[in-house]
Amino acid sequence: MSRTTRPFSLRFGLNPIKRKLRENSVEKIQQRRQILIRDLEDASLSWWQWAVLTGQLREINAAQRWVEVILAAPDVPPTMTSEPLAQDPFPSGRSLALRRAELLTFNPNAFATDPDFQTIKSIVLDRLVEKLSLPLTNQTNTPLEIDILKPVKKQELFLIVLKQFEILLDELRFSQVMRSQIPLRRSQLLQDLWQSAITDFLGKYRTIPSSIQDGLNATSATAIVPQILQDSLLVNSAILDRVPLFVELVDHLLFHSDLVIDQQVYSVGSSEAILQCEAILGNVVLQVSNAVIQPLINRFSAVDELRRDFFDRRWLSTREIERFRNALSWKYRVQQWVMEPTDIFESQYRLLVLSEVGLQYRTLYAARDPELKTLSGIPFIITLALETRDAIAPPLQATVTFLGRGVVFVLTQIIGRSIGLVGRGVLQGVGYVKGEVRSRSAQSADQRQP
Repeated sequence: MSRTTRPFSLRFGLNPIKRKLRENSVEKIQQRRQILIRDLEDASLSWWQWAVLTGQLREINAAQRWVEVILAAPDVPPTMTSEPLAQDPFPSGRSLALRRAELLTFNPNAFATDPDFQTIKSIVLDRLVEKLSLPLTNQTNTPLEIDILKPVKKQELFLIVLKQFEILLDELRFSQVMRSQIPLRRSQLLQDLWQSAITDFLGKYRTIPSSIQDGLNATSATAIVPQILQDSLLVNSAILDRVPLFVELVDHLLFHSDLVIDQQVYSVGSSEAILQCEAILGNVVLQVSNAVIQPLINRFSAVDELRRDFFDRRWLSTREIERFRNALSWKYRVQQWVMEPTDIFESQYRLLVLSEVGLQYRTLYAARDPELKTLSGIPFIITLALETRDAIAPPLQATVTFLGRGVVFVLTQIIGRSIGLVGRGVLQGVGYVKGEVRSRSAQSADQRQP
């Protein structure tokens, strides 16, 4: 009898405990959220303090979602919440600090049916936000468009691209896009990410006097964003089309597919997969940021207002800007003719990542045989030169090694011994002469004696 009633009593006895524990946990989480929101209203926060508080707010949202899923009562579906979280946590009349905090704050109930999507996405984004507090100096041997920006503007641009990427993922999730459509829409997705980042970073309605742009004494104004969007084809061919592993990243975060990097398979949610996603997403953010700045430099580098607002002090003079533009032009030639075919021939991708010392390149293995077959012109000649060098280098090195050993043998065994024999003969001759001199000196001394 006790065996039949014990499970019954346990089932009904645990429900009030779970409900009480759930209510207490949600109450403490709500209190902590209100404290974080109040702290974020302080406009005097430094950038680092703001980033840390924003990350904590993300964690609080994720924690409440998991608490309500794990400690849900039987009569309440696990995906439902006792209190609506979809409300905007920020009051009306937002300050500048709150607008900045909103950049990386997501709606916890946007996709309540798939908490893993929001959790994994938040972890990857938070890790990148933390790295933005590290030095952002260029440690590569090639110039980057973002080098011309002020440090504050550089951080702001990275945050904006991160936010737009998060919005892009949410929109794809909401639109129920099919997995097979992601590769087909790759170019359009990167284009949308680039356009939204430009609009958010420069301002949709920002203008400059037309006299500056056209050289005329006009009083009208020219909008910046529409002018920059005209360079979409150039930006696509030079930067966006060369961004690697973008489809794999979206597929992994959106559909929880395995991530295959360097011949290793990383399951979704694993620490290794998060590290790989962080590197790939970091490269996407940096390359899209370069794509945002490239048309700005090409079209509006002569506008003094934009120079003061965006460019670092060392790049304010016209001479330095032109020197920087020439360096970028040469970089793209070298990248198109040498670096890209070399990477294709060596079956690797070159990622620009955020590290502890600054921006650095990292290589990842990837099979690129289809791209190798499409090369022509100078890139094809470069691959032929690399293949010729690989074909000639081993026998040429063996020949040089053999000849070197032969020279060493001749110098040491033949010429060296010959020189040794000659030296020994010279030394013996010197000793014989010294002995003759001593004997003659002794004979002369004997003759002098009476």
